[in-house]
Parts: sequence; C-alpha cells; structure tokens
Amino acid sequence: MECRCVICQDEEPLTDFTTLACGHTFHSSCVAKWLWEKRGAMSCPCCRSTPFPADDSDDSGSESSEMSTDIMHNIRQQRKVNARLLRNALRRKFTQRRQINKQNRYKVLGARIADLNTRKAALSETLSKEKRLYKANLRASRNRWDIERRCIYDEHITHTKDTKLQLSKINGELRNSIRSRAICRRSLVAMVS
Repeated sequence: MECRCVICQDEEPLTDFTTLACGHTFHSSCVAKWLWEKRGAMSCPCCRSTPFPADDSDDSGSESSEMSTDIMHNIRQQRKVNARLLRNALRRKFTQRRQINKQNRYKVLGARIADLNTRKAALSETLSKEKRLYKANLRASRNRWDIERRCIYDEHITHTKDTKLQLSKINGELRNSIRSRAICRRSLVAMVS
C-alpha cells in the first residue's frame, strides 16, 4: 500500500496499518496513540468522523467491529506501556538536575491536580446545594404568591359582587325615580291642559 501516515508524517510505505471506518489509513500504533490522547473524542485525524460505524449488521460491519476491537486493544496496550514507563521514571534516582526537576515538577503537579479536583468537587457540591436551595425558595415564593394572589382575587371578587349589588340597587331606584318622574310630569301636563 503506497500511502503515508498523516499522524507521524512518515514517508515510508505503511506496513503495520489500521484503516478506520471512514477509509483513512494510519500506522496502528499512531492511530491508537491519537485516539488515546483525545480522551473520548474518538475522531479520525483527517476528517474528524467517528472511527466506529453505528450499525454492525452486514459483513463490513463485522470487519469494522473487529477493527475497532483491535484499535481499542492497541489503545489499552499503549496505556499499559505508558503507565509502566511513568512508574519507572518516578522510581528512578536521577543524577542530572534537569531530570530531577522534571520528576519533582510531575509530583508537584500531581498534588496540585489532586487539590484542584478536591476543590472542584467541593465547589460542585456547593453549587448543587445552592441550586436546591434556590429551587426550594422559588417554590416557597410561588406558594406564597399563589396564596396572596388567591386572597387578592377573593377580596376583589367579594368587593366586586358588593359593588355590583349596590349598582343594581341604584339602577333599580334610578329607573323607579325616572318612571315616577315621568308619571308626575304627565299628571302635571294633564292638569295644565
């Protein structure tokens, strides 16, 4: 196969290679390292598509499934190798100042990461407590508002009913007064003529 690995940019023909579902081909170790370093992004370095197809129903799906198993096996192997190398590097007694500084810096950064993770967890817990408290206060405010609104509404309805009753009485008296006045006017007109 006369193509090159775009991850390591090696010009030599690919011998130990893996072809992803999108059709792009890479060195098996390079693509395993790429997918491992992406930490769950799991995308092709060329086209950013997912290397594993969604369905495994046909023959190509089973080949892709085998390929994805190989890739995941390579990723696990690479992680084991890296973990072993790191353990050896941390146990080793270096003599050069630069190597000692790197070793110490790694340990200091590990402690810093652990501290930051602890603070992050505490802040996340505080945030979730605040969120729960906010929702409880909001619910209580809504309940209080519903009660107050209901009281205002009931008061409004009662006052409106009283006002409408008084208005209907006044309208009745007004009609009676107008009717009586008209009768009185007719009798006055009748007396004059």
